[in-house]
Amino acid sequence: MSFFCKQTKLILKISDYYHQTFSKQAWQAGKTTEIKFRSFPQIVSISVVPDNRMFNQNKKKIDSKIRFHRPSFQRQLQSARTYKRNPASNSTKSWTGFLSKFKLNSWLSKIITVGVCFLLIYLIYIPNFLFIKHIKIIGAGQETQNITHGLINSYLQKIWPWPQKNVLLLSKTGLANFLLKNNTKILSINSVQTELPSTLIVDVLPRVDRLLLQKQDSYFTISNDGIVSQIIYPNASGTLPSGLSLVKLTETQDVIIGQQFLSPEQVGYIFRLRQELPQAARSEITYFDLTGNKTTLTAHLKKGNKILFDLGSNLEKILPRLTLLLSQYSDSDLSAIAYVDLRYQDRGYLCLKNAPCAKQTTIVGTSTNDTLK
Repeated sequence: MSFFCKQTKLILKISDYYHQTFSKQAWQAGKTTEIKFRSFPQIVSISVVPDNRMFNQNKKKIDSKIRFHRPSFQRQLQSARTYKRNPASNSTKSWTGFLSKFKLNSWLSKIITVGVCFLLIYLIYIPNFLFIKHIKIIGAGQETQNITHGLINSYLQKIWPWPQKNVLLLSKTGLANFLLKNNTKILSINSVQTELPSTLIVDVLPRVDRLLLQKQDSYFTISNDGIVSQIIYPNASGTLPSGLSLVKLTETQDVIIGQQFLSPEQVGYIFRLRQELPQAARSEITYFDLTGNKTTLTAHLKKGNKILFDLGSNLEKILPRLTLLLSQYSDSDLSAIAYVDLRYQDRGYLCLKNAPCAKQTTIVGTSTNDTLK
């Protein structure tokens, strides 16, 4: 009996503690709790069950109709109905307002910003130390330089959208295209460079006449890009311009001013032969013959012999072989050679003037065998 009483007291104490604790938390949350417990020998079990019966009464709400008739509500409603947003002030639209958007509200920051803007306008549009004052043209003759210099000055007068005279804003591609379009004496633009503070350097490849093409009694000049540039007439003494390689057509062909008569590679091939062949053949070149299909080029030498080339062959290999072949003959013996045919790959055919091959239209000749391979 005493044991049961002690157990009952213990349960009541525990029950009272948890009841106070959970009741306090429930009061703060707006709820209450009910504590239930059961006891058995040496076992105490406590369960907490929420009880919504207490503190569950809602506060009395004010009728919306009564609140609508209150003077204070009427004033608030009238104020909301007549509310108008104030238009943006002039300062917001002004330069000051613009600066304030970027948090440049202080006078110092505004002064610095305005100063930077004026400095940029000065550097871009107002003539200063960054504007081009010196123009250098590389790779062209005096006549081409004068024409190119005038075209460059004309291009630099453009100021919209960016002044082209400013070295920092110059469109190099635009300048190169402008020169190629307006100056026919320029074949290509190698580079356009600027040097601070005010120097412009233009490296050009001029279009120059390389060949003098003879068609019967007419003469035409061919530029380094293979275009027929103009017709040439002998002067009063009957002489033609010097410095050009004379190329005679073996067949009748139409030649028109502005026509792409040869490729730039073919012009370069003939021009290089004129420079390097005299050393390999040990004789100056008188003129060249060109067949109608523009494949066979014949160089006529001053010693009375000739050398036949394939216009598409590799001179890097052909000229060393020719030098090796002719090295077997003395200078006096070279005049006895009728021709040397180098149109065949890895082989060369040599014909003497007193040999039957010199009188035949079909070349038979003598192989240069392995020494030329």
